[in-house]
Amino acid sequence: MGRSLKVSKQHIKKVKTALALNGYARQQDLAEDLEIARSTVNNFLNGKVVAYLTFLEICQRLGLDVKEIADFAVHDSDDLDISSSDSYKQVCVNRLDSNQLHKALLCLNYTKQENLFREFVERHQIGACLIHGEPEHGQRWLLNRLLGLVPNGRTESVIYPLNLLVATRSSSIDALWRELGKAVGAARLATCDEIAQKVGNLWKSQTVILIFHNLDQLPEDYFNEFICKFWQPLTSIACSSQANVRNYRLLAFLMDLSGCVDSWGITWAETIDLNWEPHTPLKLPKITKLSHNELSYWLEKSPHPLPEKLTAEIDKIALDILKNSDDGKPEAVLDYICELCDCNWYEWERVWLKH
Repeated sequence: MGRSLKVSKQHIKKVKTALALNGYARQQDLAEDLEIARSTVNNFLNGKVVAYLTFLEICQRLGLDVKEIADFAVHDSDDLDISSSDSYKQVCVNRLDSNQLHKALLCLNYTKQENLFREFVERHQIGACLIHGEPEHGQRWLLNRLLGLVPNGRTESVIYPLNLLVATRSSSIDALWRELGKAVGAARLATCDEIAQKVGNLWKSQTVILIFHNLDQLPEDYFNEFICKFWQPLTSIACSSQANVRNYRLLAFLMDLSGCVDSWGITWAETIDLNWEPHTPLKLPKITKLSHNELSYWLEKSPHPLPEKLTAEIDKIALDILKNSDDGKPEAVLDYICELCDCNWYEWERVWLKH
């Protein structure tokens, strides 16, 4: 079987037209729907080589006949056996099922966290949010869900992920400043104030999202210093220029993967009210295990179709999921649901969790 295909030159106009005809206003929309890179969609639309299976998926989504539009000079059409290949049909079904399963899983759990974040991000441009819970409670899964709620976050944003383990290996918080400065393009020996100013300047032309992984590995006094010397000055800079900035967001996500930050003597906001100020981080509700009622409701009311094997006996399936997920541990729940759907969670996790 061939490994790659491309659209023939005479059909490039046709495939570009098919994008809009199928309801995709932008290349990014199709890329997100198929969970592939936008550059891959761009290559497809401009007659450049695309991986074989991806080519087939795009054609199916756009209602295009592979044998009509493909340039088989890349590979022998007999080798590809497009019209009769059962393996081709099965691959498309499996990938599309995985896409539907992903959409369904995005509606499971995390309702309290999502509601508070939505309230915050729709009303405010600036703020930091703590995502926290015990190990294997799906903190990264929640992070990626929340990123999808950021206004214009997919089209006009830049995301800077930072691993705080770097700072924990150093005897000085200076390692954190170096990593932060490097990530945002500040000068090598930039001060905290200079880094804050750099981020503030970036925010004037785009949404800026800072993701701090492994917050729980950072000493508490380091975090206090981070808030006092970086976050508070940054929010002051941002608030002073907010009137001159378009509807961009300046956000920080603080990732606690072990649930220990609750014990820190930090001032957090747990609700958004008239007195809340951006320099005070917002603590989203702690992630907990899923209950039988939550699973049953999702199995019955999922807005996206689920395999019949999950919905035939809802109560029984919910109990089975709890039994095989350490009594509702979120990541184990996701893993086992994927297993029931003949989908490998660890394979798709790399696709679904982009950050």
